[in-house]
Amino acid sequence: MECLRGSRVPGYTVLSSWLSRVQIALDVAQGLEYLHHYTGLHYVHKYMKSSSVIVVEPDFRAMIAHFGTYELSGESTVRASSSTEITEEGSGDTGGDYWRSSSKRIVGTQGYMAPEYAANGVISQKTDVFAFGVLLLELLSGLDPVKLHYDAAKNEYNRVSLIEGLSSIVSEPDCLGRLRSWIDPRLKDSYPVDGAEKVSRLAAMCLDANPSSRPDMRHVAGQLSKIFLISKNWSEKMNANKAILTSTFEAR
Repeated sequence: MECLRGSRVPGYTVLSSWLSRVQIALDVAQGLEYLHHYTGLHYVHKYMKSSSVIVVEPDFRAMIAHFGTYELSGESTVRASSSTEITEEGSGDTGGDYWRSSSKRIVGTQGYMAPEYAANGVISQKTDVFAFGVLLLELLSGLDPVKLHYDAAKNEYNRVSLIEGLSSIVSEPDCLGRLRSWIDPRLKDSYPVDGAEKVSRLAAMCLDANPSSRPDMRHVAGQLSKIFLISKNWSEKMNANKAILTSTFEAR
């Protein structure tokens, strides 16, 4: 999904419409839903991030790539290194929601790793849900999941995540006002506010620190299907209004 930020022209992206971004979110959600629930096995993508999403022109439909797929069948014990790598040790065969360890190095990407994975190396389908929540924030804001912020008082750079930005917004009384100032300005305020609010709250659910409190991808895909319909109806009304205005001016 490098097309979101890969333009050499400042202020431009091919994903300039709200509907195109919701379509991409829905495509990815349905792909993860299939992987998690309809393959007959308990699979996890494991490397979900924006660079794992391929957007195909001309309709800008999304496909998932870069699978590091694991079948969940045991629990792993790991130790975390000082970098973004997590190195696995030992093995388990308890069955259920965790994948069997087999002495291999697990690499995570900053900004996408769920807290339980970063801390203990535990992988479940809910780690994919967390990473998908980050992807939703990228589509909303157009920003990288982690960026450096310069603190002039301390003369140092600090890492600031999109998750922190969303948390500060949804906790505010004036949530909608803050949200509108946070959404990608390249959308030029052309989006249904209620749809954007629903996406942000769905992202917040996916990013819950407690994995058991996160929704599964069936629920996420279902909610995004509803948001897509809302967005499509809004887009059709907007296009109809533009056509009426254009014909009125041409008649003059």
